[in-house]
Amino acid sequence: MPRFNSRVLALGLISLFVACKGAGSEQNDEFGSGLDLTTPYVNEADIASINEAFSLHDNAPWGFKHVGIDFFPAKSLKPFRTSCAGKVDRVELWQNGEKWQVNIIISCNAEFILLYSFEPFTQDEKTGQDQLAQILIKEGATVEQNEKIGNLIVTANGGHVHFSLKQNNEFICPKAYFTEAAYQSIMDIIHKKHPDWEMCY
Repeated sequence: MPRFNSRVLALGLISLFVACKGAGSEQNDEFGSGLDLTTPYVNEADIASINEAFSLHDNAPWGFKHVGIDFFPAKSLKPFRTSCAGKVDRVELWQNGEKWQVNIIISCNAEFILLYSFEPFTQDEKTGQDQLAQILIKEGATVEQNEKIGNLIVTANGGHVHFSLKQNNEFICPKAYFTEAAYQSIMDIIHKKHPDWEMCY
């Protein structure tokens, strides 16, 4: 009967264990990346379309640089929520050119921040103030993941929530930071109207 070197055999078994463990976790490691972001919307059925996703250049299906994802609800006053737990750094009514919107910044941690823009597509300051009144979270507050931020007002011109992720103050593709379920939900919405689109370009 052949004799085996016990040390070699032990090292071989350890290597096999590590290889098998890595193979089994490869799919899960594709998502989450330490943040495990949930969808910024509460109900997938509330979102009619995503007409622009993430791109750092104009070589994307929508034809221009766009550092976030735009969620277009089917109707007005649909709820949106916090995709991570953290601190609310900013809640402000802001005039972007002629249009009013509410900008919200949430620090997930020292490295990552989320930016939400509630854009009711309005030049009317009162509608902008009404949108601000729909926001439930307060600047300086600590929020839990999936806490309701507020509802989006959709006007006759439309409306959307623009969602962005920054890492060390640089805009990044959020794909790898969503949970797998959140990523799949967002892609299902994208593919309703744009079946060949990716989330990021």
